[in-house]
Amino acid sequence: MQKKYLFFIIGISLIIALVAGCGGGGGISPSTCTDSDNGQNILVAGQVKVTSDGTTTTYNDACKTDTVVGEYYCVAGSYSAYNSSRCPVGYACQNGACVTTSPPPIQDSCTDSDGGIFTNVFGTISGVYWGAPFSVNDYCESSDIIAEGYCSNNAPNSQFVRCPLNQTCQGGVCG
Repeated sequence: MQKKYLFFIIGISLIIALVAGCGGGGGISPSTCTDSDNGQNILVAGQVKVTSDGTTTTYNDACKTDTVVGEYYCVAGSYSAYNSSRCPVGYACQNGACVTTSPPPIQDSCTDSDGGIFTNVFGTISGVYWGAPFSVNDYCESSDIIAEGYCSNNAPNSQFVRCPLNQTCQGGVCG
């Protein structure tokens, strides 16, 4: 009888242990995964957090080389995965994301200090053309011809103009 009682106690203990370990509240809880850049987004440095059994592990996107990013992302919202991706042409990896390396194009601009083709006013045209800065003053080509600078469609232009009758060109001005 004592053996039967002992086996009964052992059996009940095993059943309690199995119930507690397999869904009775003490088993393994499912993990959760969140990604700050919402997936495989190589243009944004992201952070993946996986929480399982109350412990959170963090994984940060990082550059493997100057053109390859290591990207962490979530699968099915419960675990993390990792992928290496090459940055697109014109991009480089910096701080865990692919960022553009080419500067934005500089727009052409032109300003004329005397407001156009006025031979009796000294002027300077200045601005940026094809990405290069410029500044050009009106000047005398000869004693009676002025090189008059002006702007047209944000581009620098010049025109040789003969000074009016009985005037000469001096210092970039007809007078």
